Amino acid sequence: MLPVVPFEPLQRTFDLLIPDGTAMAAYVVADDGSRIDASIIATKSGGDIDRVATHRAIEDVVPERALSRNWKAQYKRVLPAIEERFAPPSVALFMERGAFYRVVTGPTDQLTRELSTRRIIIEPTPAWLMGLLGGAAAVAVATRGARALSRFVPKSARRAAAGFAEAAQDRLRESGAHPFSLLGFDPIELWLRVRHVYRVGSTR
Repeated sequence: MLPVVPFEPLQRTFDLLIPDGTAMAAYVVADDGSRIDASIIATKSGGDIDRVATHRAIEDVVPERALSRNWKAQYKRVLPAIEERFAPPSVALFMERGAFYRVVTGPTDQLTRELSTRRIIIEPTPAWLMGLLGGAAAVAVATRGARALSRFVPKSARRAAAGFAEAAQDRLRESGAHPFSLLGFDPIELWLRVRHVYRVGSTR
């Protein structure tokens, strides 16, 4: 089901997306704000992940209890703490547990919805990710609009519009502007195709 990716394009894509000398972070907060369900802080050097930690590495600066209770405001304290202890963050993701499950099991525009309601916050947001999210937002708006207007639009016009969109995506990949062009496939598109095998609570 999943393509085999050679080492070189995988490494080059990783280097393109996450610069050396920076950190990445991800936090999952309990929906009731009672705790941090999961956290990871990692740094990249020489093309590799060289250090990995959890929130405990900075808990003396940003207590877990204070962060989980009001994470939408307190996450701004996490970023300078990561920079001081590790490296400047190039991307950091903060989200509620329920939002995570809604994104992986919901409609294709669910991430855009969660970002708009700030149940997911990405900060800092790299330029390549802004491009992807911007495209996703446009597709989401177009999709919702198409559902409302579909009964007024001839099928031939809908087919032509779909073909135009696919051709535009192909040109973007071929030009090398797409952040995943070196991989030869879009992992986000791949996930949308295979995520039906994922089930919340599954032990497989």
